[in-house]
Amino acid sequence: MTMSKDETVTVTLPTELLELIRSKVASGAYADESQVVSEGLRLLASNEDALEDWLRDEVAPTYDRAMAEPGGLMDLDVVFDGIRDGLRSGKASAAE
Repeated sequence: MTMSKDETVTVTLPTELLELIRSKVASGAYADESQVVSEGLRLLASNEDALEDWLRDEVAPTYDRAMAEPGGLMDLDVVFDGIRDGLRSGKASAAE
C-alpha cells in the first residue's frame, strides 16, 4: 500500500462545525483537526457508496417490478389513510 501525499488546503467553515472539530480533538478522540476532517470525509464517501448500492440493488429493481406490474400498486392516499387510522386507533387504545 502506498502512502498518499498530504496536501494543505484552506476551507471556510461555519462556527458550529469548527466547534465540533475542536471538541473532537479536545476529547482526545483525534490527534488534530486534520484527522477529524479526514474521518468525516471517509464516512461521507462510505455513506454515498452505500446509498448508491442501495439505489442500484434495492430501489431500481423494485421500481422496475412495479412498472412492469402496475396493477399490484396501492394508491398512496389509501396507504396514508390506513396509516393515519392505525395511529388514531393506537392513540385511542393508549389513552384508555
